[in-house]
Amino acid sequence: PLKLHPRIDAAQWRWGLAFLRVANTQAARATTKALLALAELSREFIEPLIEGEGIDCHFTRGGKLVVYPDRASLDVARAQMHYQAALGSVQRLLDADACVLQEPALAPYREKIVGGIWTPGEAAADCGAFCEQLARLLAERGVAFDFGRTVQRFDVAGTTVTAALAVASDGGPVTSLRADAYVLANGADAPALGASVGIALPILPLKGYSITVKPVGGLLPRASITDTRRKVVFAPLGDAVRVAGFIEIGAHPTS
Repeated sequence: PLKLHPRIDAAQWRWGLAFLRVANTQAARATTKALLALAELSREFIEPLIEGEGIDCHFTRGGKLVVYPDRASLDVARAQMHYQAALGSVQRLLDADACVLQEPALAPYREKIVGGIWTPGEAAADCGAFCEQLARLLAERGVAFDFGRTVQRFDVAGTTVTAALAVASDGGPVTSLRADAYVLANGADAPALGASVGIALPILPLKGYSITVKPVGGLLPRASITDTRRKVVFAPLGDAVRVAGFIEIGAHPTS
């Protein structure tokens, strides 16, 4: 489910046109190839880190099952599965009965699906818990965290780049932070900071929604489940399930 809030905003329309330019098979396949490689790098780094540091973030390698409501959508998924297999991805095509056998929590939903794609190597974890514990581990190793401050811009003088920081709590004076390298990882606010050093970033904020619930009397899914009929994802996190799937484009970012 997607809701678009059109605005008189040049950045939104530039982003929309750029999106349409890559809405084709060639670009989608190139993106698939890049994302699979990125996912493999992530797996090689993250999983040993979680195990080696004992990070408690409900990490499970339960696999992922994407279920489809009709034969046409399943045929498209089968073609994508064959393409990804050529890139090293391991997946299996399941009929509806096999989907329920793989994921018993789907039993009451059996008549709404014709089949699915099962990816045994997929994993799920609580990102928030992971980040909180990672920050603690880094602090124990000497990393300094400076919370409650906002980077307003980057100042460039020759080959020197300085970050201008302001105290967020009381609007105090702007101070500076000089470093050998910076990683710009502030999501939807990245274009403004990038523009201060002449970097144009085609990023538009999207607002997503999720709920985390503890089922009462029902089965917890063992795997991550994507229901393509409703465009909703169900991810197991310990004794709870996180449900997500609605996106807004152009909504007020902090409401």
